[in-house]
Amino acid sequence: MDPISYNLARWAIKKPIPPYSAIVCKDENTVWAGDSSDKTIALGEAGVDDASVIQSALDSLTGERTWKERVVLLGDFVASGIKIPGYTIFELYGKITNPNPSANYIIEIMESNIELIGGIYDGNRGTAYNTEGSNLDGSGIYIHGETPDVAPENIVVRDITIKNTYNRGIVVRNLKKSLFDNVTIENAGWGGFDLAVASGAPYPSLCTGNTLRKIKVLNSQVVGISPGLSVGNELIACYVEGTAKPPEFTGYAEGIGIDSSRNLDVIGCTIRNCEIGIDIHTSINSNPFQVTVIGCKTFNNSVCGYKLAGARSCMLDSIKSYNDVVGIYVEGGYGNQLQGFHLKNNTKQGVYLKDTRNVVITGRIEDADREENGNYAIHIAGGRDVHIVFCHLEEVWDGEPRTMKGIYIEDGSITSGNVYVLYNDIHLTSTSFTNVSSGNNFVLKGNGGHITENSGTASFSGDGTTTDFEIGAHGLVTTDPSKIVVKVSPISSDAIAASPCVGYVDPADNTKIRVKFSSAPASGADNVQIVWEAQVVS
Repeated sequence: MDPISYNLARWAIKKPIPPYSAIVCKDENTVWAGDSSDKTIALGEAGVDDASVIQSALDSLTGERTWKERVVLLGDFVASGIKIPGYTIFELYGKITNPNPSANYIIEIMESNIELIGGIYDGNRGTAYNTEGSNLDGSGIYIHGETPDVAPENIVVRDITIKNTYNRGIVVRNLKKSLFDNVTIENAGWGGFDLAVASGAPYPSLCTGNTLRKIKVLNSQVVGISPGLSVGNELIACYVEGTAKPPEFTGYAEGIGIDSSRNLDVIGCTIRNCEIGIDIHTSINSNPFQVTVIGCKTFNNSVCGYKLAGARSCMLDSIKSYNDVVGIYVEGGYGNQLQGFHLKNNTKQGVYLKDTRNVVITGRIEDADREENGNYAIHIAGGRDVHIVFCHLEEVWDGEPRTMKGIYIEDGSITSGNVYVLYNDIHLTSTSFTNVSSGNNFVLKGNGGHITENSGTASFSGDGTTTDFEIGAHGLVTTDPSKIVVKVSPISSDAIAASPCVGYVDPADNTKIRVKFSSAPASGADNVQIVWEAQVVS
């Protein structure tokens, strides 16, 4: 039986072979390509001529066509440097192994309207890996324009596995309106999936309109998925686990590393066991802008679950962070929103802000400070116009009381703008606020269980000689007299007659307040009546 008949029979048992324009088969000795009428296109020695025979099959397709033609590969091949022409469906039933792990791409795409379906692409790197981030040699699949100002379009890559690449699993430099679906990348030497415009591209919209769906990256080095400078792309239901950091790399190992992307949506992704789960930052002086992260989950990341550095107008919405060292870390940037989050069992802080401005924080933090070192649920180390509203901070740990504290603002770190701490629900056994109070630069109000404003009425019985009366407990979150203002107003005629009067914190018991009249009210039963207000200020 000739090689093509043998392979057709063998693979038909596993899965029906679709109609094709060219087919490439292989046995122990021969690699052979034929067309749909069984006419031989090319023939060579197995393991030696695989790449040239596969390329011959691709080059045999109809020239200058405007419809797609299919090339089917049956078997396990040893090949690299395969260039897929436009309007081609390239379908692999088996595996292609790279014979030159550090030198060549397995597949290169520079044209439009291509589908890459099925099979395993093995980079065959062993223990070797790339040590220079700008170098792309040894990647599995390389998609780019012929020049930096050109972008292929309408590429579909689905149902494939890429593993053991010396460099990236998939690298894209310029691409539009394309789909990557159900792709697994394992053990990549320097990044799983890299998506950005080419160096020298005139504008970032040369990489736009692309969807990465159900991309799974396992045990990659440096970064799992890295959307770079680009516009209007989306990641949906992707999964990254176990990103590692080689000795030559000085940055953080990231699950999803978003560098300078604009209008990017990251939806329903999960990241485990990296250093940073999702890192939104810039390395090229172009701030990430309008990146939206929705419904994502991070677990057991050794630096933080989510990081925003220099980000502008980005949003984390309905995200979860479980067992990350820090839940959310924000440094610099402005106009970002952290809303609807659930952070649980963070080793240190739930949310850490540094020198950022115009940020809104709304969410739930449970059992931060697992290291039991007195960390705060929310820690602010500089910034302005920070809004902490409708947060729920709680210790729900089953066992000994935890040491998580509430909200901390580093002393002197807010010098302009305001910090608004409003309507939060706080249930802690430890300190609720440090350096947080109403007054200059701070608005503190309506935080459940931690009263910053209180008021009431009081009645006393005058005796004609007493001028100073105890009102009672003020019920405020602090007992520091320097941070409490007491106001009193007389309402009964005898109280008015003995006024003016002043309110103050009782120096003998700072949990209580008193009122002092300028003259002793007349004798009577409950004839001295006032209205009082107490408020926490800075």
